Amino acid sequence: MSNAVANLGVPIVLDIGTYATKVGFAGERTPRAIMRTLMGRDTSTKDWLFGDSVLPVIDQARIHKPILDGCLLDEVMGDFKRFTEHVITSVLKVNPADHPLLLLVNGKGVGVEWDNIAVRLYSRLNTPALCILRSGMACLFALGLDTATIIQVGAGHTTVAPLLNYYGTQRTIPRLYIGAQKDVTAILHGQLVKRGVLPDTPGGLELARQVKEQVCYTSLHFEDELKQSEASGNPCTTTASLSNGGVVECGAERFLGPEVFFTPKIGGHDLIPLDGVIVNSMVCLGFYRLQHGDFRQSDDERTAELARHIILVGGHVNMPGFAERVQHGVAARLPGFTVSVSVPEHHDHFEWHGGSLAAEKGKIHWLLKDDWERAGKSYQAATISGFQPGVDRY
Repeated sequence: MSNAVANLGVPIVLDIGTYATKVGFAGERTPRAIMRTLMGRDTSTKDWLFGDSVLPVIDQARIHKPILDGCLLDEVMGDFKRFTEHVITSVLKVNPADHPLLLLVNGKGVGVEWDNIAVRLYSRLNTPALCILRSGMACLFALGLDTATIIQVGAGHTTVAPLLNYYGTQRTIPRLYIGAQKDVTAILHGQLVKRGVLPDTPGGLELARQVKEQVCYTSLHFEDELKQSEASGNPCTTTASLSNGGVVECGAERFLGPEVFFTPKIGGHDLIPLDGVIVNSMVCLGFYRLQHGDFRQSDDERTAELARHIILVGGHVNMPGFAERVQHGVAARLPGFTVSVSVPEHHDHFEWHGGSLAAEKGKIHWLLKDDWERAGKSYQAATISGFQPGVDRY
């Protein structure tokens, strides 16, 4: 860490996900706050609401999103700035001008110029130093590994990042447009709306999320379990309690939504299942060889190393049966390889945890506001993200 950065306050670590936002300080094991990535404007008072405060008026408020399906895009940059300012000043309760900011983004989480993000953070929030770090790299740092396959299951999409010696490319990081909220919760919500149990409103979707977190699971033998359920008339096998005091009975809905990751057509998607995406990403190693001219290991040896370290992160990955189903599916597609799938501690905020460690140990490259203002745009794009120079970034 440079002397200029060391003289500033403790770096802020910020991870804005599609569903939840995590914020805290470098060196801490857990975020200071975890809040819903949600903002809206009360139609009667015109006041801005953030996080859980939106929920009581969610069916009446005009909803805004600071990030779309895990991506920072031009059309949401105004909301991104407003949300970020609220998180730092009102939730973390510090002055953004006093602390460097480490912003974590998904493997394909930026659909806007780096400079456009920097303008908001340097000029509008007066951030003194900035680093934008890919969350897969943060996970590697937290694991103490340089090679692993990082599966990030988000609310709106799932990203598979096979990283070799800290290296990955956009082309080898596929994004599966299936997510825990956008698909699993939505399918469950649709089933319960069809039964007349929940309303077809944003508030009803929130209640469906509560049901999902209490009773849903991933079936290891989906077809067999579905046939058994249909043969017995889809009995209501369990109940879930709602925050409004209601109770919902669930049968096959418990495992129908979670199956969308492995049978995408359930959600109307013409996509490769998650286990297929994982295997395809691990065997596409040509870009790594082209970049590094590294022929010390065969493709099979590299695939074997990636298969031994498949890491699941995100809130959904702790759903009963999910990790086992991924393990079974990948092993079936990679006969002869040892496949190991694990869910680390702090899985629901693991990217944030890795970013906190990296910032504490001085393993990232900070770009000072003064340097950014003096530098040309090409320099800004090259230096605004990643670990220390000399370590490959993706």
